[in-house]
Amino acid sequence: VFLSDLKQRGLSSAKPSSKMKTPAKAESVLPFALITIVSILAAFAVFSAQVVSTDLDAKISSRNFYGTLRVREWFEDDPEHFGRAMYHGAILHGYQYMTAEKENVPTTYYSERSGIGRAIVAKRGSTSLKIGVVGLGVGTLAAYGQAGDTFRFYEINPQVIDLARQPFTFLGNSPATIEVISGDARLSLEREEPQQLDVLVLDAFSGDSIPVHLLTREAMGIYLRHMKPDGIIAIHVSNRYVNLAPVVDRLAVTSSLHQWMITQDEMKYLELAASQWILLAADPQSFQHPDLQAHGVTPESWPKFAAWTDDYNNLFELLQPAY
Repeated sequence: VFLSDLKQRGLSSAKPSSKMKTPAKAESVLPFALITIVSILAAFAVFSAQVVSTDLDAKISSRNFYGTLRVREWFEDDPEHFGRAMYHGAILHGYQYMTAEKENVPTTYYSERSGIGRAIVAKRGSTSLKIGVVGLGVGTLAAYGQAGDTFRFYEINPQVIDLARQPFTFLGNSPATIEVISGDARLSLEREEPQQLDVLVLDAFSGDSIPVHLLTREAMGIYLRHMKPDGIIAIHVSNRYVNLAPVVDRLAVTSSLHQWMITQDEMKYLELAASQWILLAADPQSFQHPDLQAHGVTPESWPKFAAWTDDYNNLFELLQPAY
């Protein structure tokens, strides 16, 4: 394109005749055009190499409206830790061991040391559990299911649902009743009859695109309609880009809910990943289990922060310092 344009303007790279001087403008434009073309080609080559490298690393790669999903395998030479992980862009969304002995071990942000792992174990009693989960990932939380339990997952991305069923097997291996609802979780919950949930997990906020409509005062009203009186709403607030703790704090205050925060800092391969969960409950006794008390704290209050509603939100004031 550059060369064609130069030719039309009489500034081609053809050698000028002896009777004619090369215009000064041509002498300055031609090198610039060539440098520009070379730069574009070099950038394209680098980009192509990066794409090829990414595709070579991934066992499965797919893309749709919601972004790119990749499945990678890690620690192939280490049988104890060998497993597969799913990524949405650069964000890890679950890891499963590939050995029969460990394939049902909950990992990463959902390990038994995480806030949600401790919350589910704390709710485990003599009766079966009913758990709602907004955000499927690879279905890791199904590993906590026992016979008689019901785990109901809500997932908006159909490709995530496909991958959670194959090659990942948490859903298929669980002895609990597993239900997967495709579509927007808030709309689905709004249409459904009250479910009397023991735990509702909100796990759709770890990426760089926050579904704000799931964290508004109106959304919290929908969630509470589905909870048992002593139920726990567990919100995964780990995020590289934004600090969601103020949002959850204002939701709790405006909805008259008690809060409990559990942070898991220890990292171990992909079995344990750093995570932060804030638990909400109408009844403070919901947090009195010894394990929750031993590993949690009351989170910081953010009284100057305005609660999000369907008419108001502000992500910019939540940006993490590094970004």
